Amino acid sequence: MTDTQSIESVREHIAQLAREIEEYSNSDVAAETFFRELLKRLVLALGARAGAIWMLEKSDQAKLFCDIGLAESGFYENPRGESSNQQLIAEVVAKNETQLIINDAETQMLLPTPHLLILGPLERQGEVVGLIEIFQRTNSPVEAHAGYISFLDKMCAHASNYLTQQAERESAKSPTGFWMEFELFVLQLQKSLDIREVAQTATNDGRLLIGCDRLSLVVKRGKSIHVESASGQATINRRSNLNQSMKALATKVIEAGETITSMGTMEELPPQIQVPMTDFLSESGSRIVMLVPLFENEQLITDDKEDEVKQKHEALENRKVIGCLVVEQMSDTEPGSGWRGRTDLVAAHISASLSNALTFQNIFLMAFLRKVGRAIVWFKGRRLVKALLILAALIAVCCAFAFVPADYRVEAEGQLMPVIQDDVFAPWDGEVVEIFIEGGQRVKAGQPLLRIQNDQLRADLLANQNQLNEKLQLERAVQAEYDSAVKNASKADQIQLEGRILETRIEIEGLVDQLRLLKERDELLNVRSPIDGVIATFQVELLLKDRPVRRGEILLEILDDSGPWHLELSLEEHRLGHLLKAQIDQQTEDLPVEFQLATAPELTYEGSLKQIGSRTISSEEKGTILEVQAKLNVENLPYAYRRIGADVQAKINCGEKSLFYVLFGDVVEFFQKTFWL
Repeated sequence: MTDTQSIESVREHIAQLAREIEEYSNSDVAAETFFRELLKRLVLALGARAGAIWMLEKSDQAKLFCDIGLAESGFYENPRGESSNQQLIAEVVAKNETQLIINDAETQMLLPTPHLLILGPLERQGEVVGLIEIFQRTNSPVEAHAGYISFLDKMCAHASNYLTQQAERESAKSPTGFWMEFELFVLQLQKSLDIREVAQTATNDGRLLIGCDRLSLVVKRGKSIHVESASGQATINRRSNLNQSMKALATKVIEAGETITSMGTMEELPPQIQVPMTDFLSESGSRIVMLVPLFENEQLITDDKEDEVKQKHEALENRKVIGCLVVEQMSDTEPGSGWRGRTDLVAAHISASLSNALTFQNIFLMAFLRKVGRAIVWFKGRRLVKALLILAALIAVCCAFAFVPADYRVEAEGQLMPVIQDDVFAPWDGEVVEIFIEGGQRVKAGQPLLRIQNDQLRADLLANQNQLNEKLQLERAVQAEYDSAVKNASKADQIQLEGRILETRIEIEGLVDQLRLLKERDELLNVRSPIDGVIATFQVELLLKDRPVRRGEILLEILDDSGPWHLELSLEEHRLGHLLKAQIDQQTEDLPVEFQLATAPELTYEGSLKQIGSRTISSEEKGTILEVQAKLNVENLPYAYRRIGADVQAKINCGEKSLFYVLFGDVVEFFQKTFWL
């Protein structure tokens, strides 16, 4: 046998043990037998050394119910074994989840044995009543730990199901207990007229009274038939194969109007029921199925007293079927004693409650009328006085919103900046070779700022100077020849040399002018400050040193912080209308402005509107904006707070409007813009 075949064989053996445990959990064997067989299969499936089942007593102490190999595991040899084990059990019960505890340096003093412990809680009707403890080998692979937890968790679920079924069986066997639960069931059914709530109560509580594995309710509304509720399910997937087959089977039973019971054989069933019953059994896996039709309530009071008995008899015969109760048993092949009687009793009360709920829900505008009725009931007694006081308060608030005026102010964000600003541009292409100032330094008008070097300009200056020198030498040479011609009285040579001298002098004048222009251009490369102020550019040397620049490029920004200051604000485009309307109403462009500086948010300063930009600008953050300037009295602004570019939050006063519009104007504008109101 190969390793793969061996692994598959082990897996199949474990799966077979799990199936046996599941079958035992649905049986009616004694608790001692069930837990002994359960523990035997658990230890065998997990390959463990020992196992134990503990049951909780009223004092919350765990008492040993049964065990396998517990004495051989060394449990009783440890003097602190029982006390430490009680502590572990208490922790698992408190967390109510399966846990795996490793015997390491941190926990070895707390464990009863050196084994790897796997503990899972046992529940009965939602309450932890016991615990399964498995003593696993210490050399088990770490990769298998998650599998141990998952397997034991599933087996604990089967054991908890067994305990719950046992409790339900014991309760059903007690006549007093059954009728008390039945009374509570009937009261719960009558509490609501909502179809969904009635259906949930009918299936979940009715299953416990009948003692079946699953109880479902199929409801007929007009020509529509659907599965409304099933026990143990919060929601119903009406497209599932199980519910579709249940709907098909219930439709046939509703049409027949008679109770149908199937115990695995089809011979006794009507022909129209056999096929849908076969499909349903194959989907559900049920062994016993009973379908009980539900009828609408009969008329209790008739108009004709003399013929009342006859009318009631006819009404019973003509009653309409409104649904079907589907009772399923998964494990048993024979119904228990009193099973049919309990089903008929429960079905009768479910039928009455369902009929009342359907009648109630069919009333026109019932949902709306119920809300109105609840509201009317609320307005009684002292609540009416409270309601009138609240209404009066709301009216007062609405009147205040509508008639109380308040200043409407448009918000804008911007910066605090000096009015006198100037940018320093590159006069010519070149490379910055010298910087004479630093960022934040105060400079005077005409003060050198930096030196730009243009290699082409220097070459042109040198070439022009050389040409000028050559022309000057040529002029002196021609002048000497002319003087010699005058001495020799050579008239023709004099005329010719006079022309050459004149031509040379004209060229010299051109070269001189060109040299002057080049020197002026070279002088412009010594960039100077155009105004008095502060260098606002940060880290000038890092930004410009040994960097090539282009003509017209901004090199530095100089601001005069000793002069007047103003606010440079960004106003959202949709706010502009308020400003323009306020200027028209107040017949002035100088609208009041209040602002706060980021450097001093606790203080508020005043100013006035100075100028509104003539065109919009696109902003990535705010969309379309306009540039707005506001003037302020710099004397009221402390020098310590005058920081170039300091962030400003400004509010421009646009006059008075209603308090409602001041508070909710943005919402009003949103609806006006969205719906064109």
